[in-house]
Amino acid sequence: MPNFGQQLKAARKAAKVTQVGRKAAKVTQKQLAAAMGVKVATVTSWERDPEDKGHRNPERDHVIAAGNALRLATPALNEWLEGLGYHLEPDERTIPLFDRRKPLAVIQEECDSYSWPCLAMNEDFEAVAWNAAANDLSELDFATDLAEPGARNLLRMAVSKHYRNKLANWEDVLTIGMSMYKNGGHDFFNPQTLTPYQQSLVDYLIANHIDDLEWLMKLWAKSPAHSEGMHSAFEARWRSSDGTALRFHCAFTSWSDFDATGGFDWHPAEAATWRWLAAHPYSPAPQVEVETPPALPPAAMSAGELLRYARKRQGLTQVGLAAESGRSEGLIAAIESGTKALTRRTAIAVGRALDLDRSTLNAILDAVQQAPEPSEQFAYIIGHPIQKSGRRYAELAGGRVHWSEFDIAREIDTYEWPVIVVDGRCEVIATNERCRAAIGLDVRGRPPGPTRNLVAIVTDSWFRESVEDWETVVTKIWPDELAIFASPPDGERPTMARSYFRSVLQHIHEREAAARLTKSVLGELNALWEAAPDHRLATRIVFPLRWVRGRAPLTFNVVVSPWNHMIDPYWAIDLHPADAETWGEGFGVKLYTRRGNALDAVSH
Repeated sequence: MPNFGQQLKAARKAAKVTQVGRKAAKVTQKQLAAAMGVKVATVTSWERDPEDKGHRNPERDHVIAAGNALRLATPALNEWLEGLGYHLEPDERTIPLFDRRKPLAVIQEECDSYSWPCLAMNEDFEAVAWNAAANDLSELDFATDLAEPGARNLLRMAVSKHYRNKLANWEDVLTIGMSMYKNGGHDFFNPQTLTPYQQSLVDYLIANHIDDLEWLMKLWAKSPAHSEGMHSAFEARWRSSDGTALRFHCAFTSWSDFDATGGFDWHPAEAATWRWLAAHPYSPAPQVEVETPPALPPAAMSAGELLRYARKRQGLTQVGLAAESGRSEGLIAAIESGTKALTRRTAIAVGRALDLDRSTLNAILDAVQQAPEPSEQFAYIIGHPIQKSGRRYAELAGGRVHWSEFDIAREIDTYEWPVIVVDGRCEVIATNERCRAAIGLDVRGRPPGPTRNLVAIVTDSWFRESVEDWETVVTKIWPDELAIFASPPDGERPTMARSYFRSVLQHIHEREAAARLTKSVLGELNALWEAAPDHRLATRIVFPLRWVRGRAPLTFNVVVSPWNHMIDPYWAIDLHPADAETWGEGFGVKLYTRRGNALDAVSH
C-alpha cells in the first residue's frame, strides 16, 4: 500500500486549480502549503521517500486540510487517515444518523435506570451491559459469577445448569435464540461459516456439554432462520430457586445500530412476577476464594482490559494475537497491562484479527478517545454494500418479510400489553385490544390523515388530561425525537414531509379554534423543548407513563423502537405494565395467546 507521502504527491500532481485569467494548472507544493498553513519544507518532507531519515508524518488536521485543498472524496481521504492510524471522517451517509449512536457507557447508564431485568447484547448475543434487576432474576452476579470470558453469551448461559433449571420453556427460548443466530448465515456445525468468536463458543460446547451436543444439533437443524422484519417478542416462563413460577414478556430491540447493540428486556407479565422481583433483591454469598476474579462491565474497562477480555474470550494467547494482527507479542502485552498506549491503527488491526463485534471494538476506541467504526448492520441500513464474508447480514436478501398494516394489527392483537404502531409519517396505523381498553386509543374507522398523527393525538385535550406527567412524556417524543419515525431520503436527516406536517399543525390549530382555546399547545411544546437538556436522537426511547384517566391509575414502562426499520418504516410503542397494581387491573379485556397457528381467546 502506498505511504502517505506517495499518496499526497500523486494527488497533488493529479489535482488542478483555476486562477483568474489563467488556465487550470497543477497544484504546487507552495500552493498546498499555503492552503494548509504550513511551510513548503513541511510538504516537501511529507512527500519525501519514507526511507529518508528526515521523513515525518503529518498531524490529523494537516491530513484533513490536504484532503480539502485537493478536493478528495471522503473514501480517498479515509485511506490516508487509516494508513496513518487516525480516526476516519464519517461518510456523508453516516453523518445524519451518527447522533443516534449510544456509546456503551450511555447504554449501561440507561440500563441501570430500569426497574425490570434488562441486558444489552452485542451482535454475538453476548451481554455487554446489565442491571441489578437482571442479577436479581438470575440469582447470581454477572460480574462475579459470569466473569470468565465468554460466559455471558446467551447460548452458553442457556445451556448452563443454572439457567436451564430456571427456564420452564427452555427449549422454546433456545429455539428462538438459534433462529436469530441463523439469520446471519452462520452454521454452528459448519466451521467454514463461523467467526473466531463463534468457533470458540462451539469449542466450549464440545468441551463442556458433549452429552447435549447431539440434541443441540437436532434442535439447530429444526430451528427456522429468523426472518428480518419482525418485532421480536416472546414469552419466558421462569422458576425461581424458591419454586415460584414467574412469567415475562421478553423483547429484542435496537439500542445502537451504529454499534450493532440491542436491548434484551424482560418485562414482568403478571402482578405476581412484579411482586416477586420487588421482594427478592439478589445478595451474593460471601466467597472465601474466587477462581476467576470479577470482571468489570465492559463500559468500565480500560482499552487494555477490554482487549485482554476479548482475546481470552476467543481463546487466543498473546503470541497468537500478535501473529494474527502483525504486531509484536511485547506490544500486545504492554497494551493489555496499560504500560503502552493503544493507537487506532493497532486497535483496528487487532479488531480485524479477532473479528471483534462492533460493540467491543468501539468500546476500545472510545477508551482511547478515537472515533468509532460503524457496524455492518448500520452499513446495511444506510445502503452500503456488505461483503458475503461479512459477520452478519450477508444472507438477508432471502430472509426479509415486508409487513402490511393488516398483518401488524393482527400480530399485536396477540400481545398481552398495550401496543401502538406508527408509520413513517408518525400516523398510528394500529392499536391492539389491550391499548384500546387501557387508554382508549382506537383508530379503526378513522381515515388516514392528520387526526391519526401521533403529534395530534398527544396534544389533544383528552390525552393531556389522562397523563399525570404530560410535560415529561411529550418532551421525550416531541419534536426532534419524533422525527426519527420518518424515513430519511438519500441519507438526509430524517424529517416529516413539510406539506404533510403543515397539515397536521393546521389540524391542531383548527381543533383549538373550535374549542375556543386562547393558548396554543404548540407554543407550550416549543417552550418545553427549549428547556429540555437532552435532544439526542435514538433508535430506542424509554420513559415512564402514568395514566390517570379511568377507574384507577395505570403505570407503564414505554419502549419506543423500530418494528423493522431496515425494511418498512414502522415503529412500535410498547406500554409494558410497570407494577403489580397495573397488571392487577387486567384492563378488563380478553387476552390472546398463539397456540400453533391458531389464536385462542382466554379471559383474565
